[in-house]
Amino acid sequence: MIVTIWRHGEAAQTVPDEQRHLTERGRSELAVASEGFSAFLESSDLVLPQRIYHSPLVRTRQTADILGEALGVPTYPLPTLAPDAATVQELGSWLEQSQDEHVLLVGHQPFVSSLIWRLLDDRALPPLQPGGHAVLALVTGSRGGASLLRGQPAP
Repeated sequence: MIVTIWRHGEAAQTVPDEQRHLTERGRSELAVASEGFSAFLESSDLVLPQRIYHSPLVRTRQTADILGEALGVPTYPLPTLAPDAATVQELGSWLEQSQDEHVLLVGHQPFVSSLIWRLLDDRALPPLQPGGHAVLALVTGSRGGASLLRGQPAP
């Protein structure tokens, strides 16, 4: 299974946190990044994600919508991707249950980088910046159960 873990795009610094929207720069960077992501998948003979899951917060929904539109992939809210809603172990177990060949998750820091580091059992990839992502080949959702196919810590 392929798992792509994406941090939401750049968001405005407004309150409350749950209502933060993407900035124009964030939208623009995601549009460009989605093209590069699509080209990477094609050149690597990897399938497009079947589904894009996102945290229920506005900026992750907007990020998922931009990626979903660019890739032609449906998006779905996943409450466990909300800040402090689940542990990386719980999400690893959830990934093991997926029947998809490729899923894309859109979430928040520090959770997205912690999930990547646990699945790789390695912290070599720098923390994801807004709009950054990593593509992993997942064998199991436990520590060290994946290998890195592509690391784009910044858009």
